[in-house]
Amino acid sequence: MTLNDRILGLYVLKEGIERTFLRRQYGESNGALFEPSIFQDISHPMELKSGDEMTGRQARRGLAKSIRNRDLQLRWQDASQYLDQDHFARFCAMEVFCWHWDGYYLNKNNYWLYVTQDTGEVRFIPDGMDQLFGRKDGPLQPRALGIVARKLNATPPGNEAYHKAMRHIMDDVLHNLALEQTIQQYYASSQPWLKAWNEEAADKQTQAMQKLIENLEGRIEFLRSALAEGGQ
Repeated sequence: MTLNDRILGLYVLKEGIERTFLRRQYGESNGALFEPSIFQDISHPMELKSGDEMTGRQARRGLAKSIRNRDLQLRWQDASQYLDQDHFARFCAMEVFCWHWDGYYLNKNNYWLYVTQDTGEVRFIPDGMDQLFGRKDGPLQPRALGIVARKLNATPPGNEAYHKAMRHIMDDVLHNLALEQTIQQYYASSQPWLKAWNEEAADKQTQAMQKLIENLEGRIEFLRSALAEGGQ
């Protein structure tokens, strides 16, 4: 980035979570979009960004109530009224795969909620994903701080859905994404500019890229082994 002919460095442009994003992801954008405060779960007050607050609040309350059912089978069934459970299982599995330690699953933080207008389902949207793959050996299914993840993973169908989602990431998603090649491509495109601007910054990026690939490879190996052994 340059400003008034001054080079300010390399920046990442992050897409905002707003109506254009919602239309592309969910085919609609008129539902209720909420941004929680830091370290706040679904039952706490949230800032409404767009849509009808009352409808969204009712869905959040219904979900929070459903996951408190002591009967594990009924808990899973009740939650299905407010949550696309396969979608939520994929959300949880992806956060754990990336070891998004400051996200909803591991830290009840850095997430948004969207309550769809068509179905009234609560959708979790990850955010603040700037410190990923920091731990290769993070457990396959660590204890969740996010209450929805913790309560649904405690049910047999929820546990099964989570493991199915993680296997899908390992077997299908990674094959199609080609993550290492993508990292190398972005690295190669930015290195000439960085070297021309600041050799030290270019060297640091090289080290960071190598560490990221090392952690990514280690994470994949660890999770595949854990899945094969049926471990936690």
